[in-house]
Amino acid sequence: MSATLLFRWITFLLTAGFCIRIALFSDYAPFGGPFRYLAVWALFFSFFSVSRLIAIMERRSARRWDAVISMAAVVNVLVLFLFWRSAARDPNLMQLGRDIGPYVDLIYLSVVGPCLQIIDAVFVHRAFRGPKRGFPLLIGVLALYVLWIEAAVRPFGDVPFGRVTSGLPYAFLNDLSLMERAVLYAITLGIAVLLMVAFALISAKMRRLMVRSRTRPSQGGARATPGR
Repeated sequence: MSATLLFRWITFLLTAGFCIRIALFSDYAPFGGPFRYLAVWALFFSFFSVSRLIAIMERRSARRWDAVISMAAVVNVLVLFLFWRSAARDPNLMQLGRDIGPYVDLIYLSVVGPCLQIIDAVFVHRAFRGPKRGFPLLIGVLALYVLWIEAAVRPFGDVPFGRVTSGLPYAFLNDLSLMERAVLYAITLGIAVLLMVAFALISAKMRRLMVRSRTRPSQGGARATPGR
């Protein structure tokens, strides 16, 4: 078994374990339960993503799944942003940890899991070869999440409380008016699009470097031949 396949199997088993744990043992008393959080959406996207990466390596899939894998990576970057923004505003208010379970779940969902997905998607699989395919999926997923928390979770949820509203999963959102939230969602979507472009540029740069490293020895050999 190659090092890459071993890495992906470890990631798959970890992700599958947390998917099962969170789906079965989370607190569903607040409307939406753990699925109120983008981190949990990202976890299930990562699970599907790594399952497809393993299938590709084991020749069980002829597709590259770049759109899904790149979307999952960008969503995971947004999870990191939301986690650290919430922690910076109120380090003692880790409602995600209380709703889902022990802090080990929180750390995996908001730090370890996203980093594993990003590393594989950007640097190992290099999924951002055709970012245009990932844009519609990314925009659709984020729009669906916003619709979910605004049209379903907020009206039927009671916590956390804020100065303006209540029920939105990330505490700071409840301190913002509807217009302020709309602006924030638009900015977040713009950041997601920029991340997709940035990762595509990184991926293109890495491919060029790899091509150069592969062609240098052969070019050197070609130059040496006439001198013999």
